[in-house]
Amino acid sequence: MAAETNTAQVIASARQNARLLRLSFPRGGEPAGAGLVVNRLRASEGLSRDFEFTAELLSSNADLALKDLQGKMLSIGLVRPDGTLRYFTGIVFAFQLVRTDGNLAFYEVRLGPWLKYLRLRHNNRLFHRKTLREQTQIVFDDYDTLPQWKWQVHGEDTAVTMASQGGGAQGESDHNYLHRRWEAAGYSYWYEHDANGHTLTLTDDSTLAQVIDGASSDIRFQREGGAQEEDAIHQWSAIRELVSAQTAVSAFDFKNPRPQHAGTLSSNQQGDVPQLEVHEYGGARHFKTSREGDERARLRIEEIEARGKHFDAQGNSRFVLPGRYFRLADHFGRTQGTGPESEFLIVEIEHTASNNYLQKAGEDGGELAHYSNRLTCSRRGICWRPGRGFHSVDHRVLSPQTATVV
Repeated sequence: MAAETNTAQVIASARQNARLLRLSFPRGGEPAGAGLVVNRLRASEGLSRDFEFTAELLSSNADLALKDLQGKMLSIGLVRPDGTLRYFTGIVFAFQLVRTDGNLAFYEVRLGPWLKYLRLRHNNRLFHRKTLREQTQIVFDDYDTLPQWKWQVHGEDTAVTMASQGGGAQGESDHNYLHRRWEAAGYSYWYEHDANGHTLTLTDDSTLAQVIDGASSDIRFQREGGAQEEDAIHQWSAIRELVSAQTAVSAFDFKNPRPQHAGTLSSNQQGDVPQLEVHEYGGARHFKTSREGDERARLRIEEIEARGKHFDAQGNSRFVLPGRYFRLADHFGRTQGTGPESEFLIVEIEHTASNNYLQKAGEDGGELAHYSNRLTCSRRGICWRPGRGFHSVDHRVLSPQTATVV
């Protein structure tokens, strides 16, 4: 009974104490009497995919109506060494009561981006003479004020004669359609989080990534066993995967009946292995000029090169963000120095963090507050592209379509 009373007291006074993780409802809507605090966080985020944040919440109220939390915006702030907060802000897509223990209720919440709503609407429609930016804007306009996004595409965005979404009995989700088009164009995206929400940023050139937050672009390499309070990388591993070495693309326009071809070699040095080619025939609308063909071949080889080599890391730096780059400091080998060889783009992150509510209350399973992460990185100087099918499935129109000509 004493332990239960102690736990209740800790929860009741949680908002007055400094914690590693802090929970807020930036747009209001916290149920009356909820008194929710965050105990643990598992967060997965990366380039060109939906993030998913799963948090264990504690409350002295075991009778919260689950639907009262769905659709709410929640923000979890992770305190950094300099006192700033790294925000994990998302929409509640799932909420459940996991268990009760005395006066304490354990809830689990799963947060996702506003872009995840696009999975829930399926459409059949045609985009006539629209650029990809215009198509994106048209789709986002169906979601009122939810979309918060930026367009940082520097290359040419040519209007297409006709682009088809769906075309079958089941249609195609807005989410899949946009990802399919973005991936084919070589665009990647990431999210920037603040206390009030998150903003999606689309780009066609990851080499222009901004540096991580904080006073320095450096993250020190430090073997485990040192001062764990210092944000650092404790394990670093380079990984190579054998991939194709060249691409070729072809097109044929019946209005100008002659075949067109383009191709390019990979700059990825893989050793004494066969130089194998990926050939793609796209029909009449694949490309019209040799310059467009060269650009298409370059996109395809950069998709392949992005899979050819990456780096896995483990550490506890609270400044890491997908779509940002850092310089690995104090590491041996080819990553030493201040040049491009030591600069790395963050592609994926798995975060794990915990407060110490249960440990302080004397509960079983209590633990000290901690934070750790696992990273996947690529060299900043190599343009990272998701590739087709990265976060979408191919969709083809296999039957005749009808339309009203206006």
